[in-house]
Amino acid sequence: MKKLLLSLKTLLLCGAFCINNQAHAQAGATLNFNGTDYVNCLNTISSFLNGTNKITVEALVKPDGSASNLQHIVGNYSTNGGSRMQFLLRASPSAYEFNIGNSTLGGWVGITSTVAPSITSFDHVAGVWDGTVATLYVNGVVSGTASVTYSSFINFTGSNVFIGGNSLGENFSGQIDEVRIWNVARTKCNINTYKNCEIHSTAPGLLANYHFNQGIAGGTNTGVNFLFDASGYNINGSLIGFNLSGATSNWVAPGGVISGFISPLPSPTMAITANPSFSICPSNTIALTATGTNVTYTWTPLITNGVPFSPVNSGVYECSFTNTLTTCTGTAYANVYVSTCSGTPGSALNFNGTDGVDLGSAITSSLGGTNKLTVEAWVNPSSTAVNQNIVGNYRTIGPDNMQFLLRQSGSNYEFWIGNGAVGSYSSVIAPVSATVNVWQHVAATWNGSVATFYINGVLKSTTTIGLAALSSTITNPVVLGTNAAGQNFNGSLDEVRIWKSARTRCEINTFKDCEIPTGATNLLANYHFNQGFAGAQNPTVTVLNDASGNNINGTLNTFSLTNNISNWIAPGGVTNGFTTPLPAPSSLSVSSTNSVACINNAQTITAAGTPTISFVGVCGICSSVITNTTAPGATTFTIIGTAANTCTTSVNFTQTFVLCTSIEELESVYNMIAVFPNPNNGQFTVNLNTNVTLSIYNSIGQTVSTEKLESGNYIINLNHLSKGMYMIEAVSGNQRQLKKLIVE
Repeated sequence: MKKLLLSLKTLLLCGAFCINNQAHAQAGATLNFNGTDYVNCLNTISSFLNGTNKITVEALVKPDGSASNLQHIVGNYSTNGGSRMQFLLRASPSAYEFNIGNSTLGGWVGITSTVAPSITSFDHVAGVWDGTVATLYVNGVVSGTASVTYSSFINFTGSNVFIGGNSLGENFSGQIDEVRIWNVARTKCNINTYKNCEIHSTAPGLLANYHFNQGIAGGTNTGVNFLFDASGYNINGSLIGFNLSGATSNWVAPGGVISGFISPLPSPTMAITANPSFSICPSNTIALTATGTNVTYTWTPLITNGVPFSPVNSGVYECSFTNTLTTCTGTAYANVYVSTCSGTPGSALNFNGTDGVDLGSAITSSLGGTNKLTVEAWVNPSSTAVNQNIVGNYRTIGPDNMQFLLRQSGSNYEFWIGNGAVGSYSSVIAPVSATVNVWQHVAATWNGSVATFYINGVLKSTTTIGLAALSSTITNPVVLGTNAAGQNFNGSLDEVRIWKSARTRCEINTFKDCEIPTGATNLLANYHFNQGFAGAQNPTVTVLNDASGNNINGTLNTFSLTNNISNWIAPGGVTNGFTTPLPAPSSLSVSSTNSVACINNAQTITAAGTPTISFVGVCGICSSVITNTTAPGATTFTIIGTAANTCTTSVNFTQTFVLCTSIEELESVYNMIAVFPNPNNGQFTVNLNTNVTLSIYNSIGQTVSTEKLESGNYIINLNHLSKGMYMIEAVSGNQRQLKKLIVE
């Protein structure tokens, strides 16, 4: 019993090891044929081909060199009822063959390759018939052609498609991988693009698609006796005569391509740039440069790539290019325009009610999830039609309606905010603000709570909008002048700016009459419209340049670009290149008749500053006369200055009132100055305990002298003045002291 348990334990351990070892074995990637076995795919493919006159047959093959006879790769060549076929791809020791037949006895046309099969590596072999010419490709290179005059394929009894053998005993010895059968004539470009990868499932015209990624390479695969078809038609093949164990007549690895690798070679691309630009003046030179990867190219008309030349007239230059890896071709075009180079540079863009500028979805993506927005534009409407889109990403198609919309509707301007859901949006309206044929600055902001509308910098209206944030899933493009709802603008636009912040009235007014030349904090898009020539021929100026630094350029759609309508125009809302904003208010200076005054003695407070400022504060519109008729004390006033751009600055000023019945009582408030002797004969000494501005006035208020003095003692000589009473005033900052002076 103990030995039996040990034997069972040993058997279980061995079984576990074998299972684990099998799980880590390499998966099959191709099928090895030993010269007697084959795969029977029945006659479904033959039926599909009946009545057609196009076919492509592909396979990756690696003959082992052991056979001296003809070796069937794939086809329906049969002796059943006589030698006949629709198609056959096969190998011999010295060549590959591709045959097209009309299904009658002995009726076929064959092509023999100019190259011999490789024994040490896989060859990609493809046969194509386009209804007229049959072509044989070996490793993507044409290796033979022949004319085939059959009108179409004809089905016949016993027309099973076999892989690796046929009824004539032309059995294949070696490996076969990636067999594909199409009812279309694949081009050389198509063949080369996909020959080094798998087409993982279906494709147009693909009748059968065998990857051979089955079983365990060289393992025991007696249960894996079907070849699976990935085309979607499920034309699976039965494995006939395979050993399904060991290194031959079995699933093996590696194959002709990496199992599961589905990346085709890329399509050829070509980019064309122009120096200095695609639009030049007469007699000037232009250099057209085509660049691409793994391509050759030819210019028509003939020019040298990257070398300047002088085009006589406007025209189209064609660059035909070919991918050196796949032989796929393409064509790129350069539209060169020889401009008149005369007239006034453009300053704005006119919209005719049908055209628009597509800014793409970059702005939409950037605004996703935010709750701050400012949209500005200089607008010159040509009509008062309703629902004219100025700028926004509103659409009526699908569930995602909008993030924002600035539009003119009749005589109103409107600003809409939405979270992307249908009907989930609110607006603020500037009523009766739109004026036809007049430039107006229109600005709307949303700070996450309140939407505000300004016309020419003047507040017009506000509305509470309680949406949490702009949609982060919406992908609608932002468009100028039109939208998917057909809300087309008729008029001209200039200086469109979109900000990811809620701009203040001060900020809007500071910059509304000038250009912001490049970028700024939170500035997503910045369009100056200073392009083309006003009302001239501008057929190549079809991109609206963004100066924000984010390169969100717009594409002009359906503009005529030939006259004063639907074209670049001038003047615009601001002067081209004018970048001087309105200045901020300077610091304020404030003074009063007497900073220390007697109760009931009216004092005039005067504020000054540049530029012109209207002053608002406790004192009202300065200059203001204030009087304190109650108890003595100091009162602090806040003076607020507002500049032309509505930006503000402020300063505090303190006015002191005291009880006094004579000048001596006023003198006692501050102790900055002492005078002796007093009275005197016009010569006296002044003692200053601080730096002051010292002024002397006569009895009628005229200034006798004034000068700035530092603290210390000074001898003053006024003996040239007539006898009488004078006043000495000492001012230091907000402190002011008066003293009566008598000259005898």
